[in-house]
Amino acid sequence: MRVNSKWQKITATLLAAVMGVALIPNVSGNDTVLAADLKNKDNTCLGVSGIASPVNPSTVDPTNDPTGSNQAWSGSYVYYGYYQGDSRWVPAGQIKFRVLAKDSKAYTSKESLFLDSDIRLFNRVFDNEEPYTNSWSDSTLREMLNTSFLAGFTDVEKNAIAVSKGNGGLSSSSDSYESYKYDGSVSVDDKVFLLDSSEVVNGKYGYSSDSGWTYSSGAWGKVPHSVPNHVKQGYPGDCWWLRSKYKGENGYGYAGAVLIGGALSNGTVDYHSYGVAPAMNIDQESILFSTALTGNIGAVGTEYKLTLIDEDMVIAVADGESVKADGNTITVPYKASGSNGGNANCASVVILDKEYTAGNKNGANILYYSEIGILYYANKNYTGTFTLPSSLSLGGWDSSYYVYLISEKNYDGKTTDYASVPVKLSAPGKSTPTPTPTTKPVATATPTPTTAAKPTDKPTATPTPKSAYVDMPNVVGMGYEDAKTVIYDTLKGAGFLKVDISFTYYDKSDPITSQEPKAGTKLTVSDSIAVTIKADKNTDNPKSTWKQEGKKWYYYDANGSKVKGWQEINKVWYLFDSNGVMQTGWVESGGKWYYLKDTGAMYTGWIESGGKWYYLGSSGAMATGWIEDGGKWYFLGSSGAMATGWIKQGGKWYFLSASGAMATGWVQSGGKWYYMSPSGAMVEEGWVQYGATWYYFDSNGVMVTGDYVIKGKTNRFSSSGAWIGYA
Repeated sequence: MRVNSKWQKITATLLAAVMGVALIPNVSGNDTVLAADLKNKDNTCLGVSGIASPVNPSTVDPTNDPTGSNQAWSGSYVYYGYYQGDSRWVPAGQIKFRVLAKDSKAYTSKESLFLDSDIRLFNRVFDNEEPYTNSWSDSTLREMLNTSFLAGFTDVEKNAIAVSKGNGGLSSSSDSYESYKYDGSVSVDDKVFLLDSSEVVNGKYGYSSDSGWTYSSGAWGKVPHSVPNHVKQGYPGDCWWLRSKYKGENGYGYAGAVLIGGALSNGTVDYHSYGVAPAMNIDQESILFSTALTGNIGAVGTEYKLTLIDEDMVIAVADGESVKADGNTITVPYKASGSNGGNANCASVVILDKEYTAGNKNGANILYYSEIGILYYANKNYTGTFTLPSSLSLGGWDSSYYVYLISEKNYDGKTTDYASVPVKLSAPGKSTPTPTPTTKPVATATPTPTTAAKPTDKPTATPTPKSAYVDMPNVVGMGYEDAKTVIYDTLKGAGFLKVDISFTYYDKSDPITSQEPKAGTKLTVSDSIAVTIKADKNTDNPKSTWKQEGKKWYYYDANGSKVKGWQEINKVWYLFDSNGVMQTGWVESGGKWYYLKDTGAMYTGWIESGGKWYYLGSSGAMATGWIEDGGKWYFLGSSGAMATGWIKQGGKWYFLSASGAMATGWVQSGGKWYYMSPSGAMVEEGWVQYGATWYYFDSNGVMVTGDYVIKGKTNRFSSSGAWIGYA
């Protein structure tokens, strides 16, 4: 339709410009809340051990408020990442998240910190590409959150965000409002996502079980009531999106949302005045410390910043040196290294009552924590000192307590801090057998998939649109309700079966705020009126049909013409050649390879062909290079065939098991032992600490035994490879 098309474009441009400014993230800026030198054992815990879980609102006042609907959300908060903000509504700075669970496995195989934004950060449509969808996996909001939104996070912050998979493990009872109104739980495969309707009514996450609707007379009431527990502040707009599919009117055009006052409901997917509150899971093994910015460790309502492990920051006892003691005064010679080693601004010592484990799986507590010296440069020797607490005797070192050295990059305020992997220090007088002790070798990185397909990356095709714009009679001067009737009748007469028409009034001084025009408003040629028309063709037209001619299959569209190229038919993708013949087997399209079943349906996932395994991404395109599937890494050669055994990539050696999964940790091959770092890269010519034992690997990656000379000094290793001492 061409009603006020000029002004539609102007309005859209204004909106895009305003929203573009609001959504550009940045990684600069600090709030002065906590100075680095105030970080100590009293306000800092190892991992997330001291963070409190949310309060189930139904337990606060079970007599007067049994669902907890009137209780404000209560729990702990974590600042993470950075949002550029909006000068009017959301200030720039670190994003404040609610801790829904500190030891969650709802979406991850390993324990994670489950976070949900405390406010609506910005307004955004759920989907803005035709054909509009309420499917989270195909929405433009999902794509934006996992691309441009993440640009406001540092690389270490992004790497610490786990890929969340599945539906969160929750389901709604058959008699609930959620079950009645939403199309079941919605799965994710993302770093950033939205909450599901079942999570917004889950008491263990601190949310009231009240949906905001009342059940009576065999149906859910039409008038919602207030649920303050679900309300979030932030960017203007009364509502915030859920990822749930809404069963209601017009099917694909509505997604779940929380309305003004906190009731669960829905919104039109292309309506821009709904807020976005991102959720994510942080891998616990990436978190070294949680530091209280306000309140006390373990108290409800306390706000925290995290210290993440940067595996490219490395610190060690300086070459040929050892820890020394003069009474309770301990001297530590140290040197930083690694590609980010020069980023550190201090060296610290932390004393634990148990040995350090990634993610603090054994529940260790901090007995002592203090900066021992500054760090200006990497690969330069420094010396630091600290005083061993009088409650700890030297004789208890490595038995009743354990001492670790770390390098840190600390910031004032809410900005995330970074630290090296802790290095256990040998007791004074005992040599530390490594020039660069680290549980991960320097400069090894997790393989980056070179052809990872995005869920929205469909095969090269232009599917027949569900929506269309058509010429209309001049409706300028009509009341908008009369104009709707004229437009509707005309579209119906043109053969469009589903019609959804909306007129939106935009205030010129504030194009973000919008509302329907008042009754009696006349349509004028003005930039204050924008008209959007969605009209769906009849997809069940009997002329759209399959036909077999000889041994070949064809598909005829509603106009009776053979379709060609990629076509989505009943939510399944097919490929037709230039003659309209449906393709099967391996085919090349747009420079990529696809596999089509005997039925013609495009295949995704793993497939065995000719005795070899291949992987077809969610777009159907055959993958090559590194891919991640089910939390494991695989390597596919240039032909797409899955590799096994030893491979060399980027100058590093990797070992792939018979299943194709990349190995980490210990590997035995050809009667020799090797150690693969967490990135999968084989350790070459270096030390590895495994548990409390040190091992050394030669230039070929082979674990050494017996006597072995390292930097001119003979070291002795047992038959199991364990370092014994100097010969």
